[in-house]
Amino acid sequence: MPLDINERDWKRFKEVHAIAKERFAQKCLEQVQYHLTDKTKSAAERFFEIRQAVLVREKERAGLFDDFRRSTALMQIVMMRAENLITDEEMLRFSDELRERVAQIMKTRD
Repeated sequence: MPLDINERDWKRFKEVHAIAKERFAQKCLEQVQYHLTDKTKSAAERFFEIRQAVLVREKERAGLFDDFRRSTALMQIVMMRAENLITDEEMLRFSDELRERVAQIMKTRD
């Protein structure tokens, strides 16, 4: 099964990629906000929890969004779906073939 996606799906992915990246950033900021406002912990504890969370999220971000190429798009879509960064409605923008390939790959990951 080739990993490349067709031109139409690639164009759609460029749109969805930007939306998913924004969604990911929002989740990260919400996590930082949670730690920032957790008054049950000292400032030092909160600072180091935020630092650790950012380090973890940076690794996740790299895997999800770096290496933005047509040949990596299929696997990035799978990973974004697994992280709930692409909605069902957004998936409908893609071809039936791509949606089926994503569903097959996600089944094998379970």
